[in-house]
Amino acid sequence: MSKRLSSAPGKLVIAGEYAVLEGYPGIVTAVGKRAYVTSEPAPNWQMQTQGRGLVDLPCPTAEFELINQLLNAAQNQKNLSPPKKFKIDSSALYHQTKDKICKLGLGSSAAVTTCLAAQCLDSSFFDIDAIFALSFTAHKAFMHETGSGIDISASCYGGILSFQLSPEIMLPSITPLTLAIDPNCLIGVFTKKAQDTRLFLKAVFQLKNQAPREYHAIMKNLGEQAIALESPLCLKPDWLQLITLINDVLISLQELGRKAGIDIVTDKHQYLAEIAKEHGGAAKPSGAGGGDMALCFIPVEQKSKFLQSLKQLDLEHIPLDFLAPGIDIKNIK
Repeated sequence: MSKRLSSAPGKLVIAGEYAVLEGYPGIVTAVGKRAYVTSEPAPNWQMQTQGRGLVDLPCPTAEFELINQLLNAAQNQKNLSPPKKFKIDSSALYHQTKDKICKLGLGSSAAVTTCLAAQCLDSSFFDIDAIFALSFTAHKAFMHETGSGIDISASCYGGILSFQLSPEIMLPSITPLTLAIDPNCLIGVFTKKAQDTRLFLKAVFQLKNQAPREYHAIMKNLGEQAIALESPLCLKPDWLQLITLINDVLISLQELGRKAGIDIVTDKHQYLAEIAKEHGGAAKPSGAGGGDMALCFIPVEQKSKFLQSLKQLDLEHIPLDFLAPGIDIKNIK
């Protein structure tokens, strides 16, 4: 058996953050920053990540909980491949300066999970649905059942998708969409601050327990805004309606943050939204907020001026290929 290389894209959530956990649909796009996993046959399971040597698996260290969950899930499904040695490279999904390295907020753990799942499955054919099922199961266990798995869907299937959980069905409903606006209107901006999604989810769940009526009202707003966004974004282009809805999402996320006592929409996000408005567009956090990436919608004719204005701020444009293809796996020499 030769070496195999799998790669999977990161993501940006367009709408439906947090509300997907309550069964509302979310919209997510895959982006062209990818994680890579190389594998080759080995006498036992081993893994190597950036900056550290080879480690035998399963490993009790928390750092390797993700791969342990994958191996357990594949074994439970009786679909585990023979042992392999993995080498992981997710550097493209991190921001590096002379002083530090931090995650961009593009779903690095989901991309790595999808890459590893493709390698762990004992299958002689490329079954994308099996890869998704394994990735989704393992990543939910890794996130202690708190995450939705929307980022896994983007890493697995790519493109732009509608994602919806259902209490009656074990796996979510995933529908490919077609972007109706020019993808050059989409701009990813890094706030230069990494945020731990699990901490924000914990605060939001506390709000659900302490003030369920307020929580569900905000989730309803976020969910309905995501549903409404499909039309101007993917069906019938309408820039004014699109920008109005993105601003509505921003307001709903601000309200959720205030009620939950967390800074979902940071000062940087707010200032970015004001700059985007000056250029005929809108901006919002992508995902849990608190830092990480923001997603901006800017008219193509205003894009160069908008990017120029970012240079005066402590924000960084991250060039992204939106609608990137999903998981890919191939034999290499």
